[in-house]
Amino acid sequence: MKILLKNANLYTPTKLGVKDVLIEVGKISKIGKIKADDCQIIDCKGKIVCPMFVDGHEHLLGDYWDAAGLISAGVGSLVCVLANESEPKYVDKIIEITNRLKKEYNIDAYCLAGSKNYTSDTKNYIINNKNVVGIKTALFQPQRPKPNLSYEKLKQDAISTYEAGKKSHKTMQVHIHLDHPFARGEKVSQQEIDSGKLDNLGWIDKIVTETHLPYSLFKLTHAKKYYNRILEYAAKGCYIDYTAISDEYDKRLDPLVNAIKQHKINLDRISISSDLGIGFYEQGVSGKEYPTSLLNTIQQLVKQGLKFEDVLPFVTTNPGRLLDENCGKIREGEACKILILNKSLEIEKIIMDSNLIIQNKIKAT
Repeated sequence: MKILLKNANLYTPTKLGVKDVLIEVGKISKIGKIKADDCQIIDCKGKIVCPMFVDGHEHLLGDYWDAAGLISAGVGSLVCVLANESEPKYVDKIIEITNRLKKEYNIDAYCLAGSKNYTSDTKNYIINNKNVVGIKTALFQPQRPKPNLSYEKLKQDAISTYEAGKKSHKTMQVHIHLDHPFARGEKVSQQEIDSGKLDNLGWIDKIVTETHLPYSLFKLTHAKKYYNRILEYAAKGCYIDYTAISDEYDKRLDPLVNAIKQHKINLDRISISSDLGIGFYEQGVSGKEYPTSLLNTIQQLVKQGLKFEDVLPFVTTNPGRLLDENCGKIREGEACKILILNKSLEIEKIIMDSNLIIQNKIKAT
């Protein structure tokens, strides 16, 4: 089936203005001013057409997720990560899940070896499995270190991951879980967090100095816990990942928002991920429960005065850059993974391959 999207406000994610998009045999065959016969025409006047989202940090645990939930939330590509708390705990299992997501649902699924409490020798996993794109490890507070997460272990894991990437011709990521600076319950100020006395982020600088590995090898997640402190590492070249929010705007995002408004940050290094999955629910101030959603976070950032075209890469090309050069993009000749949004940035329709999905579950807050 051919589908023609007419008069779309097209974001690839670059803003291209009003364009038509022709979809044939599951691929985007043409972008521009198009006349075509024998196709389903969808009038997108006043609508936004953009890539499906790339979720760079997904724990696919238990009942927290299903493929339909991922797709309905706009996710067409993702990175599965292991967790210590629940199944799956093993790399072989997470590889099996990613293979099934691709085969059965056409979700481009990748995964990371290791968990936040343990990272085994992952070099063979990276070399022998095309969908393993790095490791997941952790940095804990200086006052509560984990015995198997020493500086030397992190350094050796980083070296091994980088070398495995070179051998397998893949872009690697050392995806680092950042421990909460006041995980023990003490209340600390933003100034104390910004001082760097409560974290081990300096280990990354030391590794780069000693090994000459690039800062871009490291991706730091749960970034909003670290206020301005984390922005230093975006400036150095690290990838910085913010966890998605539920219904209310999180004031811990203010340093990021202000840095964007003041043009003080490289936007190519910023991403947003859902962490516990699209089906995970958080309780808002109102007492209602809302799904943690990449879309909701984009909506909230736009409400803070940011441009849609500036924040859309946070859930498309920025995390996609670490996976595949075409991931999170709309390009002629590439597979079709498209969202149609209304003016309120609600998903109205999803097109995966040549399948049209009517969407009415995800609402703007």
